[in-house]
Amino acid sequence: MRTAVQPGGRGLWFSGCSHGDLTGVNPQVKSASDLHFCSALGENRTPNLLIRSQMLYPLSYERSVVKTPPILPVARCPGGCVARLAVVASIQMSDGGPLPVPPPPLDPWAMTLRSRDAYGADGRLALPRVAHWPIFPFETDGLRTRCVEDPVLPEASRHDEDPDHCATCALPDGSFIWTDERWRISMSSQPWPVPTLSLHTRAHMDFEELDDEMAAEMGLHQIRATRALNSLGGVGRVHLNRWGDGGAHFHLSLTARPRGMVQLRGMFLWTWMHTLVPMPPCEWEAVRGHLASEFGQAGQVG
Repeated sequence: MRTAVQPGGRGLWFSGCSHGDLTGVNPQVKSASDLHFCSALGENRTPNLLIRSQMLYPLSYERSVVKTPPILPVARCPGGCVARLAVVASIQMSDGGPLPVPPPPLDPWAMTLRSRDAYGADGRLALPRVAHWPIFPFETDGLRTRCVEDPVLPEASRHDEDPDHCATCALPDGSFIWTDERWRISMSSQPWPVPTLSLHTRAHMDFEELDDEMAAEMGLHQIRATRALNSLGGVGRVHLNRWGDGGAHFHLSLTARPRGMVQLRGMFLWTWMHTLVPMPPCEWEAVRGHLASEFGQAGQVG
């Protein structure tokens, strides 16, 4: 395929698939106002800078040059996959070259349908390779993956989205083992199987809202927390985790994996955390006091 966009021409984008070339209707258009595409539900879509309808099986994107682009509302490959097409008008930069075209957004329906197409005879995806790793916490006899569910859009709100009703914001400083004017570090008062610290911003914000200065401070606190946990002795590795799918107030966790417990290595440590027996309360309190002391000796940022 050619990749250059000629002045006055338009670039035609389509989603390719593994089954071969696409086939479809090919009416001509006279102007940009004629560029309408049928959506998956039969409605028309009109292009602006870039028009893109949902694409199923978007394994590759190629561009060809046509002075008068064809309309391909729905195209089908020999394997029966439906491909959604998009037309983008050629836009010239000051040097005469085309502007880069942004990649399409993530398509949850495309991922869902691709995965369902890969179901085995039992109507499930095959077990992943990690199921056979030594660190996998479950025996595989009789184990099977869940069915891939439909995407849920819009997603439900996380807890603590509203700063006026945020449980983390409402906690007093006495609930944390260390605080300063912008950060607070917590450790559960109830025993867990292994020592775990959580780093929180004092202000109500999420991860991507940190400015550069706070991002630098976050890195410093991560290193300080890692050093504090390592000072306990018997620590094989400190794990750092941040998901953000449950609580909206910024938080990340650091967990000390005991040296020698090789089953707890890697991604499944937090799965084991919900299975292993918690530490005795007296040991937990001793660890909590030691970590608070370590942070007190380290001083405050700035």
